[in-house]
Amino acid sequence: MAVLSTIPAVEAKPFGDSLFDGLRELGWVKGRNLIVDARYSDGDRSRLPALAAELLALKPDVFLAATDHAAKAAAAISNSTPIVFVVGADPVGIGLVQSLAHPGVNATGFSEQIYELVPKRVFFLREALPKLATLAVLEYGEGGPGAQQSLSGIASAARTLGIGMLHIQVDTPEELAPAFESWARQGLLGFITVPNIWFFRGKIIQQINALALKYRIGTCTSAVERVESGSLMSYGVNYIALFRRSATLVDRILKGADPARIPVEQANVYELVLNKRTAGAIGITFPSSLLLQATRVIE
Repeated sequence: MAVLSTIPAVEAKPFGDSLFDGLRELGWVKGRNLIVDARYSDGDRSRLPALAAELLALKPDVFLAATDHAAKAAAAISNSTPIVFVVGADPVGIGLVQSLAHPGVNATGFSEQIYELVPKRVFFLREALPKLATLAVLEYGEGGPGAQQSLSGIASAARTLGIGMLHIQVDTPEELAPAFESWARQGLLGFITVPNIWFFRGKIIQQINALALKYRIGTCTSAVERVESGSLMSYGVNYIALFRRSATLVDRILKGADPARIPVEQANVYELVLNKRTAGAIGITFPSSLLLQATRVIE
């Protein structure tokens, strides 16, 4: 079994542990009846083709890709090795599968509808910050088609709420502090990040959380893991749980199932997680309407 991760090995460990726990329950144990070879792109999408080629040269029985972009890098090399992708932001849009119901190729996995969730995060953030007048939008690099879709959703939500939008792009971690300083000078209360794997790197998460706390600016992220490390709130899929679920697809393929005939599963359970500690630190109180909707509250 080959595994291609888009984040560094240390940061990927909790997700891998969840995957292997799920596989163990299904009878697949590393070192006993399962050999695993892994590669890590460390958040650099340009490395994915070369890493995918390394893994495919080992002729794995199944190729597990952390994201649909990692899966596409493998699919571009092999149309026969079965591929499972865990975090599918837009598998149809990027041309990985023909449709969610009928993949029609050697890949299947999960679709989290990431871009459709972005506007909802804006609404939740405004509910937590009723005085929010202008929303800061943080994007890494140029983003690509998916980023444009997210920006359109954010802009639509902002218009509906009657709030302004201030968009800024950063290319390096060094640009984050000046961005937050500028927002603080302008009195901005909240920000949203455009979905990108760059924002899931451990050091970037820590830096953003520290800056948000320093300048008392709240955010609603896409990942539970970011809230647990200090972000104000999140709305989205529990990625660790999703990796565990992916074990069922790996199991089916190892037992002979054809990925082309396995529909891409759409995530249908989303979590709203609130961090009360961070809320207190930046001087806000979550309204009861938001607390009642929360899946989990970090005290």
